[in-house]
Amino acid sequence: MRVVRRCDLVTHPGVAKHQHNGGDDDQGARRLRRRPDLRPQLSTAHIRDVLFSYTAPELYETLVLHRCWSLDSYADFMFHGMTGQLLDTH
Repeated sequence: MRVVRRCDLVTHPGVAKHQHNGGDDDQGARRLRRRPDLRPQLSTAHIRDVLFSYTAPELYETLVLHRCWSLDSYADFMFHGMTGQLLDTH
């Protein structure tokens, strides 16, 4: 059952774009470095690790499948978490 549910994560249109892509992590982190509102002290490695952590399938599994969060709540958590970690909001 767990495999089927992980497939749902990958194929769900609202979540699939956030799914962990392995080798694309560094590319995504480098692309984010170009944002003017990014915290200037963050290294590319730190950005990559934040992206990796928030898009890990285990996080989805824990919060949505085991803790019964809605997809909207999960997306909101990801948005606010990544924004708080990566962007200079002051």
